[in-house]
Amino acid sequence: MAITRNEQENPEASSPRGSPGVPTDPSGETPPFFRTWRAWYTLVLAQLLLTIAGLYFFTRFFE
Repeated sequence: MAITRNEQENPEASSPRGSPGVPTDPSGETPPFFRTWRAWYTLVLAQLLLTIAGLYFFTRFFE
């Protein structure tokens, strides 16, 4: 296997740290949860579902 220039400069670059699909900062550590796009997507989706469910039950039981 050929050694790339990046591996020569930083031998740890080829060993991934953190979770797959989660970006890492230059130090190689996984960033805090709220700094990833996946976290915000999850929060927005959860809020929409809770809002829809709340409106549904409110209109059903308080007619």
